[in-house]
Amino acid sequence: MLHSLNSMSRTGAVALALVTVVALAVACTGGGGSSDESKLPTASPDIRGTITTLNVFEDTTSILIEGIVEEDTGYDKASVSLPADGAVFAEDGSMASARDLAEGQRVEAWFTGPVAESYPVQATGEAVRILSE
Repeated sequence: MLHSLNSMSRTGAVALALVTVVALAVACTGGGGSSDESKLPTASPDIRGTITTLNVFEDTTSILIEGIVEEDTGYDKASVSLPADGAVFAEDGSMASARDLAEGQRVEAWFTGPVAESYPVQATGEAVRILSE
């Protein structure tokens, strides 16, 4: 009887350790959701302005955004390359797509990675939100 209790205790301990490792792995990868579940960034946008040039390609969308530097933005003009997996949002925060973007639209954009400090700056877009006029 003592031998079977020790065996069950070991099995329980191993199961608990396995559950703990799996829980930590899920927590470290941002949860169990799919990578398609993009969220609007909580930081202030890098730029807010009007799309003056738009080029949609198979694997990327290139937009030129022109605006003014505002209290919560850092740039007045930016050439933003949005990869195919870049997030585009409607104003209410719901998902949209690069095909919903149009010249003349007012948008705000968040950058990811290094920014080429030319004029206009050149950056990779993490997210773009379409604004109403």
